[in-house]
Amino acid sequence: MKKILLLSLLYLCSCANLGEQFQTKPVPQNDAVVYFYRPWKYVGGGLSPDVQENGKTIVTMYNGGYYPHYTSEGKHIYTVESFENTDSITIDTLAGHEYYVTTGVNWGALTGRYNIKIVSDQQRALSEIKECKLIKKD
Repeated sequence: MKKILLLSLLYLCSCANLGEQFQTKPVPQNDAVVYFYRPWKYVGGGLSPDVQENGKTIVTMYNGGYYPHYTSEGKHIYTVESFENTDSITIDTLAGHEYYVTTGVNWGALTGRYNIKIVSDQQRALSEIKECKLIKKD
């Protein structure tokens, strides 16, 4: 009974301010767009990693959400971290291009282990992100 109550509480805590379903938008000529997304999964659903660049949080990745991050051309290092691990990726962005990055939560010893990965196959990324909803920042 306690496990069911705990799992229910974690599920309820995973609710977030999510908007409309994913749709691509035109990329500005002078910027790049990095679509961060997190397909909905039951495991780790109550945990929400922050995607950071240079120690500054860009977005909190809620279960089933996506966020378009417009950025300048050049090298960018994005990081997620939990009590158990830190994971990061580097993207050398080009103006006018779009990039897809997935985040997730795996099992850990005490808490979840966060991960972040570049998805180079655009067809795969589009099939995974299509059910995600826009994360609205406060």
